[in-house]
Amino acid sequence: MTKSILISFILRESTVAPRKAVIVAFVSGVSNALILAMINAASQHAGDNEVRPLYALAFVGSFIFYNLTERWLLIEAASQMETIIHKVRTRIVKSLSGCELLDVESLGRAVIYQGVAQHTQTLSQSASTLAICLQMLVMTVFTTLYIGYLSFTSLIVLAIFLGIAIYYYFIKFGDMDYDAYESLKEENEFYSVVSDMVDGFKESKINSYRARTIIDRAQRISERAMKGRRNVQERYAAHFVYSNSIFYLLLAVMVFVVPTLSDTYSSVVQMSTTAVLFIIGPISGLVGSVPMYKAAEAGIRSITALEDKLAEYREKNEDIVIDPDKPQSSEVVDKFVDFKTIELKDVVFKFDADPIDDAPPFSMGPINLVIKRGETLFITGGNGSGKTTLMRVLTALYPPTSGSILVDGKKLRPNNYQSYRELFATVFGDFHLSRYLDGVQDFDEELSEELLELYELPEKVYIEDGVISNVDLSSGQRKRVALVAAILEKKKILVLDEWAADQDPLFRRKFYRELLPEIKKKDVTIVAITHDSRFFDVPDNQLHMEEGKSVNFDPGTFHD
Repeated sequence: MTKSILISFILRESTVAPRKAVIVAFVSGVSNALILAMINAASQHAGDNEVRPLYALAFVGSFIFYNLTERWLLIEAASQMETIIHKVRTRIVKSLSGCELLDVESLGRAVIYQGVAQHTQTLSQSASTLAICLQMLVMTVFTTLYIGYLSFTSLIVLAIFLGIAIYYYFIKFGDMDYDAYESLKEENEFYSVVSDMVDGFKESKINSYRARTIIDRAQRISERAMKGRRNVQERYAAHFVYSNSIFYLLLAVMVFVVPTLSDTYSSVVQMSTTAVLFIIGPISGLVGSVPMYKAAEAGIRSITALEDKLAEYREKNEDIVIDPDKPQSSEVVDKFVDFKTIELKDVVFKFDADPIDDAPPFSMGPINLVIKRGETLFITGGNGSGKTTLMRVLTALYPPTSGSILVDGKKLRPNNYQSYRELFATVFGDFHLSRYLDGVQDFDEELSEELLELYELPEKVYIEDGVISNVDLSSGQRKRVALVAAILEKKKILVLDEWAADQDPLFRRKFYRELLPEIKKKDVTIVAITHDSRFFDVPDNQLHMEEGKSVNFDPGTFHD
């Protein structure tokens, strides 16, 4: 018999020794069984018009013990499970910080979101079910012993039927957890499709073929998930009906067959039958909890797989990883703050080959580039020429496949990547704008007000205590707010990826002619991807990219 994944998980993650919960479940189960015993004993004497106060007191005592222990068990189970979920979620979030950008892109959002949201929610829902099952199991054991006390023959018959039921379960239904896990993987894939639909909703509304294609893909994946879940649920239903049928047959044997095997059984037939009826409910509950139990185990498999993958990434990146629990020392943050030059020397970056696509993966380089402190550099080139990839290599988000990044002539090592990254504030093309200025250590409210006015943002946008009042803005306004947030970080290098693309002509001119020079005056090095050839006189230096390589470029030959 394999060890329960759910129980092993709880024992591993729980902060409280399980002994107390087991003892309380034991008392709860015994109290429940005693309630049955007292009712049976009292009913036997009631038939002779006898009232036994001792039985009534024992019933009341058992009833009180049952209520207190059952309440404690459910509350403690929920509390412990929520504590475990908090630990797991926090651990996953911290482990994510040990990943590199390529790792997260490879893993995919759906797997991460499912791990910290849906699967942990399933675990939360399973807490009370597990606690009740534990109490039911104890009650079933002691009720079975009580039946043995009443009639040894009844106990033998009950043991035979239970043995048949358990054996049949493991033979016929032992692999249901695998089916549940496979169904869950289809759910993850379906989530990815829905995410595509929501993220690209505007495009889908414009392009009906795109919408139909996404819907068709969603239907195919949902159908596979449906068939998997239906298969699991059909097996659960068969298991449930089978289990109940076993116990109804048991009742028939207890009433019609056992009396013929034992001369003394007739005197306890009513109490034995009552006891069997009493445990049918708990056993049906145990059987009925199997779907939740298996769903929780499938969720744990997914969470474990996610954490194992994150641990693998963390081990691979051990020279780069920082401790998320400790604030970075000034030695780390300011290590390169006084840099004079940054150089890319014969830098090449290659994406890994796609196992599905036979086309060769994109390759950038070799790139040779020197960026001097305080200068403005424009990076130009057509779409797909490698500009954004170059930005990610420059900021050490993508490690060079070959070649070197040099800071003041010294090669940048992986263990210094984070110190190097601390130089940059960025607004990438696919930037994320949060309401919280998490990257701003010392919020300067006066500066934020000046910047919001300078960047001509509406009055409804303000920043208070590091929280942006409103991010539901046009794409151009969102970029302005993102740039304000980047400036508030007070970093030495500002990286912008086609920032002006969503700005109106007047503000675009203001950006190049007024705002960039003003930023530069504050000893900030600016690296910007742009297509705005009218402003190619602004930068101190310019790098042009074509097909992943830097080429000589005559600004006079470029036209918008």
